[in-house]
Amino acid sequence: MKSSSVGSALGVVGATICLFAAGCGKQPKNEAASDSARRPGLASRHAHSESQFTFQAPRLFVPSANVAGKDHNDLDYLREWNRFTSVDDYKLTGRTNANWDAKALAALETYAVLRSLPDNSNSDRQRELITEEFRGLVSAALAAGCDDPLVKYLHARLVLSEAKGMTDALMAKSYMDVADALETMPYAPIRKTYVNLRAAQALKASVTNTPPRLMQLRRATVHHLNEALHDQMMPPREAAEVCRQVWNAFELNQSIRGDIEVQLVPTLEKLWPDHGFAHLLKGELLIKKAWDSRGSGYAPTVTEEGWKGFKASLDLAEKELRKAWDLDPKDTMIPISMITICMGQGYPREEMEHWFKRAMEIDPACHSAAYVKATYLEPKWHGGEEDLLEFGRECVTSTKWKGNVPLILAEAHERLVFYEEKDQRASYWLKPGVWEDMRRSYERYFELNPTDISYRHNYAKAAYNCGQPQVFLDQLTRFDGTNYVYFGGREKFDAMIRTAQAKTATK
Repeated sequence: MKSSSVGSALGVVGATICLFAAGCGKQPKNEAASDSARRPGLASRHAHSESQFTFQAPRLFVPSANVAGKDHNDLDYLREWNRFTSVDDYKLTGRTNANWDAKALAALETYAVLRSLPDNSNSDRQRELITEEFRGLVSAALAAGCDDPLVKYLHARLVLSEAKGMTDALMAKSYMDVADALETMPYAPIRKTYVNLRAAQALKASVTNTPPRLMQLRRATVHHLNEALHDQMMPPREAAEVCRQVWNAFELNQSIRGDIEVQLVPTLEKLWPDHGFAHLLKGELLIKKAWDSRGSGYAPTVTEEGWKGFKASLDLAEKELRKAWDLDPKDTMIPISMITICMGQGYPREEMEHWFKRAMEIDPACHSAAYVKATYLEPKWHGGEEDLLEFGRECVTSTKWKGNVPLILAEAHERLVFYEEKDQRASYWLKPGVWEDMRRSYERYFELNPTDISYRHNYAKAAYNCGQPQVFLDQLTRFDGTNYVYFGGREKFDAMIRTAQAKTATK
């Protein structure tokens, strides 16, 4: 269930878009080969503190004759590299036992196949079938007594995470236990990167503060990623994906951004200079640094020094992103980030549209690109109410754009309501035309995504706000469980139902 359409709209862009939320102008009202065993990357089982990290070079991958000379993103090469960092590692250093080895190895072989499927929608059904096969195999391995931490991590990732009644706290405990176990074993750093990342994400979702353990997990993630990137035989697709996931998870934490800058950036500059993702990560880091210099206040509160730092970092970020695009003109994140540059630099609309078009040509369902463009068009930036709504309506009527893109119109109104005085916001939803826009936005979304019921929450709340009680009640019948928090709690939700029922009963 989506907690809010604006919140979920951030998607892969994460909070990068939020960097510019304060805006300016009109404001809202309020691995050479080595078969030697690798040592643990940290000094001890619980040694996730920054003072105890010890760099350990990865066991470098040497491709077999079957894939030697092939592009490193070739699917056969991808599968062999994933076998090397899972199947081969298990044989070399895992907790093997005749009681479960056959099942564990079959599961790891299947996982390597999963990791090497084509990265497109045509493989979705194949991915589902192989994932189900993997779940059966890995569950059988654990049932046979397998206690290998890599096998247990993959079980947690693809089986436990889908279990009924599973919570973020339970997932965090499972991941942390596996992370501790993996640290004592010379498994590939790419696997340690992922288990620490998943543990950090689950722990963050289960707490309201930032416990020391969370920072330890985050730092362990960056540390192991730096180790993993020292294997230049890693498929670039794998390197790009893990860098993106780590950045999206940690970009809001200034301390971890410092770790990324100190550890990852030099490695990327030295070992991956000819790959777009390396320049993209550096560009996104520079965008954050720009905002750190500027501060989050409104434009009149920014110091002269703040503006200078803001401009200098954005200039450097733009150079990195343009270089990234030259190297990889198929990565939607590059034009998405360039739209944020256009916004921060105050570039004319045609330049922003140029990058938006590039993103949508790569992925017609790229909601993140549409979301950043909508931010550019907000009144507090470089557009106005009509610019924003006109674009939102285009997202609904377009026959080219898919996925979540039609929701941009509903989100446009969710943005504009905050330009109203606080005591006038409830009446905004009753303005002429607002309900029609909201209805069209959600109906078009469900037309394109008929099996997705998660946004029924959003549609129901929009209908209630817009004075459409029958539509609100109708949407409730399509819920698969209710996210009461989204409606303000169980009591408020029940009160909304009673209000809607009373209004429909009098008609």
